[in-house]
Amino acid sequence: MSGIDPIQRLRVARKAFLETRGLSLTGTGAKAAISDLEEVEELTFDEEWGGQGFKALKRAAKTSSAYQELMRAGSPSQPTDLRLPRHSATSIARMQDILDNCERGVCLRPGDRQRLGIKKRSTTALDPAAPSPTIGTLPDDFIHYSRPRAMTVREHARLQSFPDWFSFRGRTPQVGTDERTHAPLYSSGKRCPAALGRSIGRNANRTTAGPDGEQDHRFRERHRCEQRTLAEFQGNRRH
Repeated sequence: MSGIDPIQRLRVARKAFLETRGLSLTGTGAKAAISDLEEVEELTFDEEWGGQGFKALKRAAKTSSAYQELMRAGSPSQPTDLRLPRHSATSIARMQDILDNCERGVCLRPGDRQRLGIKKRSTTALDPAAPSPTIGTLPDDFIHYSRPRAMTVREHARLQSFPDWFSFRGRTPQVGTDERTHAPLYSSGKRCPAALGRSIGRNANRTTAGPDGEQDHRFRERHRCEQRTLAEFQGNRRH
């Protein structure tokens, strides 16, 4: 395997990977990734947490980007993990101030943190036109690009390219509690983005394949499944 540069292989394969899925070569902005997850006028109670007063987003009937179409492939019904956080009036006002007056897509500057009385260093208001920064493990690291609130689990998952059929398991942390750093539901922040992981896996398999080019049976089965999903996605786009 001497002379094989797996990183260069990823760079070369990137263009075809994105183009076959109708995705932009310059990246997908936060709005293009999650704008179909809506806060409708009449919010309904969350299926799991509604008994405690929590309400949920609703996935819109139509998409507005190729990325959203890709994330929906194989998920005809409403996805899970749409529960909205609950904030105090003070927190909402402070997040609205951040949306109105602070730079987007980067952590709050020291002067803004001092003005707002925030000690937390990683608070970031998303830029709707730019790809999201690296997702962390805390639910209140990011502020939605147009709403004064923290992000839902599904929105975090979308930014990590987890498809809508993927369902997180475990306890849901409530913003402001000591449990939030240990909640498995937010483990997406500890994972490689799903699309990147798929590319790395395929590249590693090809790099380590035997001299006759034969690949592991499990990989071939997974590849066929992926190709069926991609074909379904491309068929839906044509219609």
